[in-house]
Amino acid sequence: MTAATEPFMPKLGWVQGPDDPRTLRLSAYTADTLPTAPKSQSWMKKASRWPLLGNDRIGDCVLVSCAHLVQGWTAYSRDAESLVAEADVIGAYSAITGYDPKRTSRDGSNPTDRGTNSLAALNFWRRTGIGGHKISAYMKLDPSDHNEVRNAANLFGGIYIAAQLPLAANDQFRAGKTWTATGGQRGRRGSWGGHAMHLGAYGTTGYTVSTWGRTQALTVGWWNTYVDEAFAVVSEDWLNQLGGTNPLGFDLTAMLADLRRVTAA
Repeated sequence: MTAATEPFMPKLGWVQGPDDPRTLRLSAYTADTLPTAPKSQSWMKKASRWPLLGNDRIGDCVLVSCAHLVQGWTAYSRDAESLVAEADVIGAYSAITGYDPKRTSRDGSNPTDRGTNSLAALNFWRRTGIGGHKISAYMKLDPSDHNEVRNAANLFGGIYIAAQLPLAANDQFRAGKTWTATGGQRGRRGSWGGHAMHLGAYGTTGYTVSTWGRTQALTVGWWNTYVDEAFAVVSEDWLNQLGGTNPLGFDLTAMLADLRRVTAA
């Protein structure tokens, strides 16, 4: 059975983009040795729901991930949880990629629905904003360093990730099972396609993401096999939850100074 004939096939939409050597890295703004991250943390429990935001119809998962991060941050703020509207998510997707919903055929196909890469969306989010929410900066993480990943998820209220999904991820999602790495053709890395997600919780055995209207658990082994990118995102929505203070052990002042130099170059 091919991806085109799957009985349930939600949309993906993450495209691997060119690397930018100017991208800030979290390791440059933390102590030489990060403290051991807490064994578990969840910044997802207070969220009311995780809307699809069009990702059942179009490949806007990168922008949906950004919107879910906003939702996770604001669910823990002193103000009300902020649900970014689907129209704002799709509007950002159109602005970045040229997606035109008017070109959708009766069968649901659309030649302008091509997905997007992480840096294009993160830069748009910082400069323009999504649904009235802007970010201050983003920093690339080393996906192989689980202590860094967990520290980032803990300190910044969740992170953004992108993975090369296998077809087996669809089987496991439909069955309500944890994503675990499998062999064979259906377990082959990228055999389904690229997908971006908001990661808001972790424990000793794995992580939890929001995607396609619900939360999805995945094991450390699945992460090691399929995850390509991870980013920490600095947002006033989250810093306000902390009373405007910097996360412990993070040099926000130096990071913003470097960001000004990079963007001025």
